Amino acid sequence: MSDGPVADDEMHPVPAELWQAYLSARFEVDVGGGSHVVLTVGQPASGLDSHWQDNIEAFIVTAHNPYSQLLSAAENQRRGNALLEQVRAEPYSFLPTAAVDAANDTAKKWPDESGVLIFGATIPAAIQLAAEFQQYAIVRVPRVGNVECLPVNVGEYGLKH
Repeated sequence: MSDGPVADDEMHPVPAELWQAYLSARFEVDVGGGSHVVLTVGQPASGLDSHWQDNIEAFIVTAHNPYSQLLSAAENQRRGNALLEQVRAEPYSFLPTAAVDAANDTAKKWPDESGVLIFGATIPAAIQLAAEFQQYAIVRVPRVGNVECLPVNVGEYGLKH
């Protein structure tokens, strides 16, 4: 099986099977009041109208399961809290998310992964944040256009890993 996109500054390809799992995941965004918006790669982002403000795009970042190595729930929670702390220190607004139901995860190998939908970040800032938490990918959510999965290739943006 061929490899997927290249991620990280050491130019390691993401295994193709893993990349397909990323592309098939659904992302539930907690928009408040017990309501959720579901985002899917390749589809427009709808239901976020009141959250955009002046932003033209947002990014989903998680801290769970670095480089797709399964961690305990407690360790993922600790990492998730560290991510929230970093996001709160920036001038961003954000909403909680969960990556759920990868279509090809019939064995249920992957638990749901919490993360954040960050408004106000640039692509390089989102890539850098994801790299700090050893992630292979982020999800770009444009105000207009389709949701897409982007490899965390810090070298492409001249960033440090």
